[in-house]
Amino acid sequence: MTKKLRKLDGFEQIVEEEGIPVVEASGKDKRWIQDPAGYLLFKLDRENKVIRVGICTPDHRLVKEIRGKDPEELYYAILKEGVISNLDHAAYLGLEVEKAFVALHTGKEFVQCKQLEF
Repeated sequence: MTKKLRKLDGFEQIVEEEGIPVVEASGKDKRWIQDPAGYLLFKLDRENKVIRVGICTPDHRLVKEIRGKDPEELYYAILKEGVISNLDHAAYLGLEVEKAFVALHTGKEFVQCKQLEF
């Protein structure tokens, strides 16, 4: 069986195979497993337009704070600290850093682990 291929607009180097499977994202995996490397606490400093991230050990000790204005810079600074040891935690980090950034610049209320209200 020969597969039909087509070029994707704007991505000339990408070829899409016909009939690729599509996965609909629905529902949330409610399981939560603490990262054995530690956890993060997010807080906004609206006065200085800074995102503050506390790094905590698994036994609940705050051992460092990282401050920044740029989500990507924060993400990499946190990764360097070795507090992310699994993919779920890395995905969560990206979500919370970006959410904090949006809240900081739009005035929306930021609550860690909750979606922004629009």
